[in-house]
Amino acid sequence: MSASFRLRTVPAGPVDSAALVDYEVQWYRHGGGSDRDIADMFGLSAREYFGHLLGALETHAAHLPPTTVTGIRSVARRRLWLAS
Repeated sequence: MSASFRLRTVPAGPVDSAALVDYEVQWYRHGGGSDRDIADMFGLSAREYFGHLLGALETHAAHLPPTTVTGIRSVARRRLWLAS
C-alpha cells in the first residue's frame, strides 16, 4: 500500500496576506482560485485560504476599488460556506 502526499510549494509559516489579496484579485470574478491551485501556491486548504483572505482584506486592500473588495468578500464568504 502506498501513501499519497502532496508537496507544498510554500513552507509552513506565516501567511503572506498581501499575496493572498493579489492572487484573489485575478480570480474572484471566476469564483476564486481552484482548491488545488490555492494548495499549491499557498500551502493552505481552500477553507484556510478564504478565512485568511477575509482578514487580509482589512489591512491589504486599501489600494483596491470598493467594488473589487466587495466582490472578493462575497466570493470568500461563499467558498467558506461551501467548505463547511
